[in-house]
Amino acid sequence: MKRKLLLLLSSIVIILASCKKDDTKADTTGIQGIQGTYNLKYITVKSNGTLTALNRKTVNVADYTTTNNGGTLVIDASKLTANGLTYKVNSTPTSYIYTDNTLLDSMQSTFTLSYPASNFTASYKLVGTDSIYFPQGSPASAIFSSSSMQSGSYGGKYNLSNNVLTIIQSALKDSSFQASGLTYYMTSKEVATIVLEKQ
Repeated sequence: MKRKLLLLLSSIVIILASCKKDDTKADTTGIQGIQGTYNLKYITVKSNGTLTALNRKTVNVADYTTTNNGGTLVIDASKLTANGLTYKVNSTPTSYIYTDNTLLDSMQSTFTLSYPASNFTASYKLVGTDSIYFPQGSPASAIFSSSSMQSGSYGGKYNLSNNVLTIIQSALKDSSFQASGLTYYMTSKEVATIVLEKQ
C-alpha cells in the first residue's frame, strides 16, 4: 500500500513558477520590439521531482513538447492577451525508485493532457535587456492552470530572434505532507519554455 501511494504521488507533475524579479528597474526600450501578434509554436517542459519518506525515494523525470498548438498571443506595451490558446501533451515520464540511495526499480507512465482553447490576460514589465516580470501571474501560470501552478508575481527570461519570441520560466518548490502516518518530503524543479512566432 505504501509503495503504491509513493508511486502514485511521485507521478504527479508539479508545475510552478519562481524567479521573482525586482520591478523597480523596468526597461521600456525593448517593449516596442516584442509588441505584436504571435502564434503559439510549442511549449517544452523539463521537470525533475523527488518524493522521500523514511529511507525510500522516488525521482520522477519528465521532458515533453506540446503538440496540436493553436491560438494567438497579442503583446502590447503592458500586457499579453491570449486568444484561443490550446495544445496537447502526450508524455511518458520515468520514475526511479530508491531504497537507501540504491536504485531498486524504474517505471514509465503515460501523461496526457488536452488544454481546451482558452483566453487570458497577464500584465508584464521588461527588466534589463533579457528578463520579463509578471506582477499578477505569468503566461505559464495561465497556460498550466490545470496543474498546481500558484498565483503570484513571477519572472523569467525572454529572447526575440527574428520573428520568434522565447520566454523561459524556472520553478523550484520544496514541501511536505502527512499520509498514512508518514511524512513525505517533496522537491520539484521545472523549466517551461514558451515559443511564439510573430505573424
